[in-house]
Amino acid sequence: MNIIKKNYGIIISIIIVFVFSIYLYVDTSKIREYTLIKSYFDTNVNIKLYTSYRKGNKVKKEIDNLCSYYDKLISNDKDFENIINLHTIENKKTKESFFTIPKELYNLIEYGIKLKEETNSMIDINEGNYLDYYRNIINGENIDKNITNNNEVKLIGVDSILNNHPNLDFHKIIRGYVNEEIIKILKKEKIDKYIINIGGNISFGNHYNNGKYKFALEDPFESENYYYYLNIENKYVSSMQMDELKEKDGNYYHLYLDYKTKKPANNFKDVVVISDNPMKSEKYKNILYQKSYEEGLEYIKDKNIDVIWYTFDNKIYKTDGIKKYK
Repeated sequence: MNIIKKNYGIIISIIIVFVFSIYLYVDTSKIREYTLIKSYFDTNVNIKLYTSYRKGNKVKKEIDNLCSYYDKLISNDKDFENIINLHTIENKKTKESFFTIPKELYNLIEYGIKLKEETNSMIDINEGNYLDYYRNIINGENIDKNITNNNEVKLIGVDSILNNHPNLDFHKIIRGYVNEEIIKILKKEKIDKYIINIGGNISFGNHYNNGKYKFALEDPFESENYYYYLNIENKYVSSMQMDELKEKDGNYYHLYLDYKTKKPANNFKDVVVISDNPMKSEKYKNILYQKSYEEGLEYIKDKNIDVIWYTFDNKIYKTDGIKKYK
């Protein structure tokens, strides 16, 4: 009898452990929302992942670490321990004619050089001196000097940079670039439901409930004024989020410069580009913001993108493809 009772107790224990294991598996497999809200790259980063408990916290931390690292790499106002960044490149005191930089920074600079060539300097990472000048205006600081020309960045070999102290700035490319790096992480983890918003460069994955994400476009010059609404999934949007903006003497000062005048371009309040890649959307947004509507319409004929132009007199122009997002 004691043996039967003992065996019965063992069986009950096994059943309890088995049931509890199933419960844990089901619970940790359940789709939940994981949110990351931080400030990186001088803008707001807002990320929502829809995945299981087993992946959610781990992937969120990996994305946070990625953003933090790139934020330090592109900092041009201070150094960080054991990291060569833009501030180091501009201010490094050494007799060596060149020096080694991190692989990630090399690749980012290489991408910036490629974009300058592709866009006829409409996207130029060598604008640092000009952007510093306008940042000073935006921040209300006295401007008592002319803008000096910046040294052109030059890469050497597969991991080095010429030590000519260029003042680099990735304002026009970093959001789409990091967004693409985050998507690589999500693909590796097989996470396909997400929203990644890095300062107006937004990646929409599959909807968490088999629908579409409802997204409002906000006037960059007038907060909480929403001028257009999109229903969207599996697309990549880039808009003109003005994190640094000042109106002075009837002029708007911000960091999206016209490549010819090197002054803030003010052809539109907003240009929104929707495409199949976050870097592509950011690239064409920057180009179209410097063109007139007519020039832009002609330019995008073979680019396979959808575009919204929002003017200073609150008129909205859009390509035919935008209607599929209504």
